[in-house]
Amino acid sequence: MPCEDNNTALWLLLDNVAEVIKEFPRDWRLGVDAISKELRTHGCDYLAFGSARFSVTTPVSFPPYVGGINMCTSGGAWFPIKPYSYVCPVACGCRSGDSHCPGTCPSRTASTPRCPEHQRINGLPTGGQCPPQPPRSLFDVIGNHT
Repeated sequence: MPCEDNNTALWLLLDNVAEVIKEFPRDWRLGVDAISKELRTHGCDYLAFGSARFSVTTPVSFPPYVGGINMCTSGGAWFPIKPYSYVCPVACGCRSGDSHCPGTCPSRTASTPRCPEHQRINGLPTGGQCPPQPPRSLFDVIGNHT
């Protein structure tokens, strides 16, 4: 699988999500619906909110990383949805070897931040769910926690 964002696959995934959330509690449905509306409007770029790719001056009604939510990683929200990194690996900051990311993404190096800046500045707490990398990677062990 190539390491490139695929808005067509994203919209198909969102169609499936729309069916799944019908069974969710109301508060979960409202949260997923707000994120889905932004993704339908902006595509994968929404997940790069705050980067040079998608400026914070672009109006959105629900920022993607507010309150520690990170739809790019498994367990990154209170509702059980597969991570969007499968279809938006570039916007999610995927690296080769990260969970739920294509192996064709660029490799993580000692200088690669664990959490892309656009995710850090938009509400993810330090040590929160940030990019979908396996636990205890080499760079976690040697102290690259930025």
